[in-house]
Amino acid sequence: MKLKNDESGFGLIEIIVAMVLFSIILMAAAPVMVQSLAQTARNVTMAAATRISDEHITAARANSNSCETFRMFVTERNDKEVALSGDPRANTYHVTVQAWQDGKAITADPDDAACVEEGPPAVLRIKVAWNGDRNPDPVVDVTTLVAIPGVQ
Repeated sequence: MKLKNDESGFGLIEIIVAMVLFSIILMAAAPVMVQSLAQTARNVTMAAATRISDEHITAARANSNSCETFRMFVTERNDKEVALSGDPRANTYHVTVQAWQDGKAITADPDDAACVEEGPPAVLRIKVAWNGDRNPDPVVDVTTLVAIPGVQ
């Protein structure tokens, strides 16, 4: 019986060439994938920090019914470590809350005349920094006005 010589399929050389070409393409695409993952992580961090600052602004407005409650809010929320529920990375964020009214810092001291209910709106500044990136600059830095009742 005679064997037919109709080889079909790929030979060893073709397979090796295909693997080399595939490896070159993969190595060219790898830096793009790594950059994409890093950018995604930065976006998640930015979104979390923005959510924290938004929660603080909402709480500041809820606590602005008098100078006393606003002072308590500012002193209780300043210089705190915050972790978000539902954050799969379990990151902690450092939050700084500062407030001014008419150019004077609002502090916990009730004798401090900085918070005046008949004065202009208080300026609230919230900085949120992520502790994981070893960068002292805040991820989010928000400044907003908070109206205190009695302002004309």
